[in-house]
Amino acid sequence: MHNNNNNNNNNNCTLIRGKSLKPGKKNILNLILNVEKSTLIKGTVYSNKNVPSVGASIKVVEIDPFDNKRKILGCTYTDDKGEYQFKVIPIPYMIYEFTVYSPLKQ
Repeated sequence: MHNNNNNNNNNNCTLIRGKSLKPGKKNILNLILNVEKSTLIKGTVYSNKNVPSVGASIKVVEIDPFDNKRKILGCTYTDDKGEYQFKVIPIPYMIYEFTVYSPLKQ
């Protein structure tokens, strides 16, 4: 994993390399987001052969840590370059879970 903070435009970039992920297991990454400010989350999904994964889906769930209630915020799909993006407005103390699913057809 590589973190890169660019102070010129206040963008934060976190790169998660596939070799650092555990296949078939939950991989946890803790990030701090600005509360009450719309945050654009974007990324690229690659296959295990290191090619962009077209049509992979990403599900976003908001979890209340006090009662463990889960709320699906939405899903998005990767484009022809394996890229995706969505916006979220973080709420204090909430946990945001992103689940990536392989495309139905490879």
